[in-house]
Amino acid sequence: MESQQQLEFKFCKSCIFPIGDRDDANQPLNGTLDEYAFYTKELSASEILDHYKRGILRLNLTVRSCDDASCNGESFIDINDISPQNLTVIDNQYFQYKVEFETDDSSYSPELYNVTINYTDITAPIINIEFPTEENPVYRKGGEQFWVNFTYTEVHPKNYTVKIYNSSAVINHTTNVSVVGGTNQPANVSFYLNSTAADGWYNVSVEMHDNASNYTISYQNNSVVKDEVEPVVFANETDYPAGQTAAKQGETVTINAYVTDAGTGVKEVKVNVSTINATRTNVTLNQNGTNRWNYTLIVNKTGINGTFNLPIYAWDNASNFNGTEHLEVKVVTAPPPSPPRRPPGGRASPRDYDGDGYGDVDEMLAGTDWKDPCDPNPDCAACLALRPPNPTPTPKPTPTPVVTSTIPPTVTTPTPTPVPPFPVIPMYVIIVIVVAVIIIVAVVPRKKRK
Repeated sequence: MESQQQLEFKFCKSCIFPIGDRDDANQPLNGTLDEYAFYTKELSASEILDHYKRGILRLNLTVRSCDDASCNGESFIDINDISPQNLTVIDNQYFQYKVEFETDDSSYSPELYNVTINYTDITAPIINIEFPTEENPVYRKGGEQFWVNFTYTEVHPKNYTVKIYNSSAVINHTTNVSVVGGTNQPANVSFYLNSTAADGWYNVSVEMHDNASNYTISYQNNSVVKDEVEPVVFANETDYPAGQTAAKQGETVTINAYVTDAGTGVKEVKVNVSTINATRTNVTLNQNGTNRWNYTLIVNKTGINGTFNLPIYAWDNASNFNGTEHLEVKVVTAPPPSPPRRPPGGRASPRDYDGDGYGDVDEMLAGTDWKDPCDPNPDCAACLALRPPNPTPTPKPTPTPVVTSTIPPTVTTPTPTPVPPFPVIPMYVIIVIVVAVIIIVAVVPRKKRK
């Protein structure tokens, strides 16, 4: 400004007071106005200088929130340069601010006298209960131990409390005041279910407070079960082949059990089948519908006949056990299997190892010895060939009757001619003869077909 002059104005409510021009609009200002002000008094030189500095001097303020002391990876955020002001930044352990000094006149510089920062934590703790949960509950009897496992995220934790409760009462709880801050910190608490607590479902809750009075409560309802009652096996039956009331060797039966548990539910049902099955002892039944369990197996124990009681073992999810019931299975002796159908030409089945006319597979299913030609038919040719022949007995001489006469006749007694005994044929000769006959019988039809 090359010159200045003091002007006096009188204002009125209806007057127009132009800025940058005369009231007659004939001499507009050749320039720009960045700000203007009206005062009701004359300003001093220092007040005018302060106004001037406020226009040419600037302080640029930026801040950042960091999870480490070096603030690696975090950038400064430009904020409003008004003081004071409330900032909304990420809740971290470290906070930095930066002030940049700017001036349009090198004769003057901005000045920063003090900075005051107040911190208020508004973020509540984060809690995640991992076990037990509603999807994966814990089953216990009275007095048995279990653990509550959870993780939490909180920089400044104060304490946490874990409770086991239902709608009627809290049966157990514990509080920990020595808590380490961090992210996804693991924690666990051990509990024993009170023996006096009623059977049924219980809930788990974890409540955590931080040092700024923020808190969070996390729940897992129906995640703990107390059960003292064993399962009940109150009905069972055995399914035999169609039209039968008992099973034979090689046939399948289905054993059924009807098991209930009013507490934690049935976990497993087993049956001891060693009296009717040669290869299995305890079998685990499959659940088939509500409270029904069954299993299908082969009756293959050799030489059994009669009624057999198979013990049933049932467990619930709290490990309560019932082994007082049994299943009834009836088994009858099967008749000898029918001889296998021989192929044309009279040739024996290639799977008849002992030559008794019964297939090896048929004998295995029937429980007879597939290597013994005398089992099951001791009258077959293969079995008879193994027996020694019975020798022909030597005939006894016929005695001559004595004739009584008044005159004693002269009686001549004939001397009997002894008959030589039938010679005994050695065993190996008989085996050779039997083999030769079988070969002749098998070869002759082939020649005829040629």
